[in-house]
Amino acid sequence: MTRSAGLSEAAVTSLLAGDSVALEGEHELTHRFTTELLTTHRISDTTYNHALQALGRDEVIDPVHVIAMYAAQAAMLNAFDIPAPETNLPA
Repeated sequence: MTRSAGLSEAAVTSLLAGDSVALEGEHELTHRFTTELLTTHRISDTTYNHALQALGRDEVIDPVHVIAMYAAQAAMLNAFDIPAPETNLPA
């Protein structure tokens, strides 16, 4: 999915390693926005305003919905101890 969003191989490798250093522009902003929401359960005014200016209102609302749905699904899987599916991602 990341590749179809236009991320470079360096960015994908960086994200798989738990780092976001290879991200730029809207990708870096989206990663920061998502990380902030998932770790603090809030979006700071600075991050929100930057996202609003860079992406527009609809492009800020849509990711929040997707992030919330992902978090709800993760909570369900964790509550019932359902393991992650097997993947073919490089180690």
